[in-house]
Amino acid sequence: MAKIYVETYGCALNQSETEYLKNALQDHQFVLRPENADILLINTCVVIESTEKRMFRRIKALYELCQTDKELIVTGCARKPLHVAISSNFPNARLMNYDQVPRYVTSLYRPETNVTKENNVKATVKIA
Repeated sequence: MAKIYVETYGCALNQSETEYLKNALQDHQFVLRPENADILLINTCVVIESTEKRMFRRIKALYELCQTDKELIVTGCARKPLHVAISSNFPNARLMNYDQVPRYVTSLYRPETNVTKENNVKATVKIA
């Protein structure tokens, strides 16, 4: 089971993608502090240049926490325009589409299954 820290920036679509991730990874543990996580996940936004710069600074700060035993996953709309900058400055950061994250996390950390858990169904519907 992975301990996952999540930061989300941006629009309702990014918020929806984060809800999808939390539902898809519900058998893992979400933590409130990046220092306590195995996986740091940042769902980014680059609507304007100042936000793009802020996202890059935040990715850098999270990356610095990952130098030992943590994974940094960058998703969201900054993933494409900042791909070269992120890849060259933070070579161990994983850039992936949000729907690829659950499979990747599960490949690294086997989730705990809880046989007493009730089936509470939640769904997030994207409206564009």
